[in-house]
Amino acid sequence: MKIIIFAFMAVTFAHGAFLIEPYAGVNINGGWKDDGSNSTSQFSGNMYGARVGIERLGLLFGIDARKGSWDIDNDQGTELSYTHYAAFVGYDFPILLRVYGEYLIGGTGVDQNDNTLIQPTGFVFGVGYKFFPYLSANLEFGNVAYKELELDDGTNLQDRDEAGTYLLLSLSAPITIGL
Repeated sequence: MKIIIFAFMAVTFAHGAFLIEPYAGVNINGGWKDDGSNSTSQFSGNMYGARVGIERLGLLFGIDARKGSWDIDNDQGTELSYTHYAAFVGYDFPILLRVYGEYLIGGTGVDQNDNTLIQPTGFVFGVGYKFFPYLSANLEFGNVAYKELELDDGTNLQDRDEAGTYLLLSLSAPITIGL
């Protein structure tokens, strides 16, 4: 009898789903601060990526991978292409609202001169509204800082302080597959 009760409870509480959420978005406001500069340059750009993880009782967690490009309006007219990886956690409310947060765990950024920014740190906070069962409009606030610059000749410049903050408006398709 204990085995039957345990099996029933395990099936009841183990309900979860595999989450796949591709998205694409446009930066609607961005600011970039070069190392050693006191001013902030504006930038625009886009990004796309996907979140992959587990959804259980509204709780979301997993990994986010994104790629994008920014056109930074600084003295050099920098074009930065980047790839970021983050761990995320969030909650999908029953009222079609969702919130999530991400912490950057890796990635790189490459400018038009093949200089590579490495060791990114940062975070993302987002809120989304599911207006169709499989479509969500999202607004994200993100911050990324790079601590090291590898020049195209192989020279590493450490203890850098190059950072960007942005607002991203995106459209995603959160798809859950029951486990």
